[in-house]
Amino acid sequence: MAILIFPYDHTLKLLIGQEVSLTDLKLILLDDTAVFDPSDTDLTDVVGAEVHGNGWTQGGEPLTSVTASIFGTNGVKLDADDIEKTATSGAIGPAYYGDIYDSSTDKLLARIDFDGPKEAGEGTPFKITWDANGFFIATYPDTSV
Repeated sequence: MAILIFPYDHTLKLLIGQEVSLTDLKLILLDDTAVFDPSDTDLTDVVGAEVHGNGWTQGGEPLTSVTASIFGTNGVKLDADDIEKTATSGAIGPAYYGDIYDSSTDKLLARIDFDGPKEAGEGTPFKITWDANGFFIATYPDTSV
């Protein structure tokens, strides 16, 4: 299963301009009707496809311990604690996508494509495990001479 993360067109501008609160990032789950449009900017562009309930909070789960750090010699990365929510009173999902957004501004940052349905049956954890390199990497050209 190849899980991919796609930034929205404005994401880098928001990060560089410090218009994103790393302490207010959330992950909202989306169903198979969610179409990725990189020009979308706000949570209102995707909430009609939201998946929630049975242990997954409407509006998404918070990303905790979000850090920005140096990646290699010419980049930065964002990372966070993994997310794990146990399904109660039914299944969580299926979710086909997830969006990371800043809940203080409702600005979308990235779309996660789960490469098919992801769900957890009652009593089973729904897990999001971030890559060791984080969930967002931005690099810039090495311009040293």
